[in-house]
Amino acid sequence: MFRDLFINACIIVSYIFLISRFVSNPFSQQEMNKWKIGFLAGGLGLILMQFTLHVSPTALIDLRHIAVIIPAVYLGLLPTVVASTMIAVGRLAFFDINPDSIKAAAVMFLLGIGCGLIHRYSFRLSFFKRWMIMNLCCMAAISILLLDMLEYNFSLLLEITPYHWVFSFLTAWLAHYTIGYIIENNAMIRKLKEESTTDFLTGLNNTRQFDVLFDSYITRAQRQQKSLSFLLLDIDHFKKVNDTYGHESGDEILRQIGNILLESTRLGDIVSRNGGEEFSVVLLDRSKRDAASIADRIRRTIEEYEFQLSDNKKINITVSIGVATYPETNNSNELFRKADEALYKAKNSGRNRVVVSTYY
Repeated sequence: MFRDLFINACIIVSYIFLISRFVSNPFSQQEMNKWKIGFLAGGLGLILMQFTLHVSPTALIDLRHIAVIIPAVYLGLLPTVVASTMIAVGRLAFFDINPDSIKAAAVMFLLGIGCGLIHRYSFRLSFFKRWMIMNLCCMAAISILLLDMLEYNFSLLLEITPYHWVFSFLTAWLAHYTIGYIIENNAMIRKLKEESTTDFLTGLNNTRQFDVLFDSYITRAQRQQKSLSFLLLDIDHFKKVNDTYGHESGDEILRQIGNILLESTRLGDIVSRNGGEEFSVVLLDRSKRDAASIADRIRRTIEEYEFQLSDNKKINITVSIGVATYPETNNSNELFRKADEALYKAKNSGRNRVVVSTYY
């Protein structure tokens, strides 16, 4: 009996881990994801039906309802009904069709609907409480079904039911713990991936991600024989802003400039914070003239924008911008160097201006 319980627990845990490996973000609320998890949970239920627990020489139980509870707790009605329908059909297909099997299939289908509705009306409860409530409802319904199938033999029911309930709640807790562990670790991995490529302050690409994207876009421009323009921006007198208003206000300015740059570019252009008060924009398939026009529009937008500081003060700042364009340069290093030289000229010739790199 305990050997059977161990086998069922291993099946459930292994299946959950396999789902997490082959379905990206398995417990997200995307419609296609719900269908996938519904079918996979149904498959788990069909497997659990084949591994019954021998609680007495004449009595067998299984834990197929755990496969219904899994999608119900995390995803709602649709995947739960899909899973319960698969299990109900499997009950009729794998075993003899008789009044008992029809009752068992019908109860499983109804449990799917019931657990799905519990999810809908228990959104304020924790996942653990949902698990316990759904498991309690499932076990109550299954016990009533067993009583009917045993022709109201209460002594035999009392021989089976304690084991069934204890095993059900043990495996429910194990499944809840395993899924919680997976959700927590997936969130941590996503956060680490995001932090490795994203600037923590502005949400833009950080220097590491900029280097990767910059080289790849230059390579693509070379292969497709298209132009590509590069803007390098620097906030004028930013040290003075920090000294006067504090670093917290300086950080707020950096965040707002990041938003301005995102709003001033197209989807697919690369906007990055390259460090400190320096930003960059890679403009895809843009000529030198287009890049100069866009750069000057960004410069004017920032000049006219009232930056809201952390202490509710408002100030105006300016930026200097250097522009360089491929294929007038040979590679990514040359493009960056030319834009940097143009930025240097813009700052040395009075700031708050755009300088386009020239080639000889």
